[in-house]
Amino acid sequence: MLTCVIARPSRFGAKVKSFDASAVLAVKSVVEAFPVPTGVAVLAKGYWQARKGAEAVKVEWDESDTEARSSGEIISHYKEKVKAVGLAVSEEPALERLPAAA
Repeated sequence: MLTCVIARPSRFGAKVKSFDASAVLAVKSVVEAFPVPTGVAVLAKGYWQARKGAEAVKVEWDESDTEARSSGEIISHYKEKVKAVGLAVSEEPALERLPAAA
């Protein structure tokens, strides 16, 4: 039975631009490495061999569609959004919408 471990990008949304499987295939018991939509899949005869193979893969990522803002910038953006007035769902208090106790 083969085990698969996927080498994933460090940034959400990145895609495999190219990868070099030579170092991966040099890891004992690694059978194959190929690109998948979420990274590079490494197949091996056991978990640790697949894990070592995934760590050895050299990938060039296409980050053109990834989020470019830092965590701090995203948090600042959401803090500004919280200050904006939104749409009211209901004018009546939440307690008045609860069903009466039986």
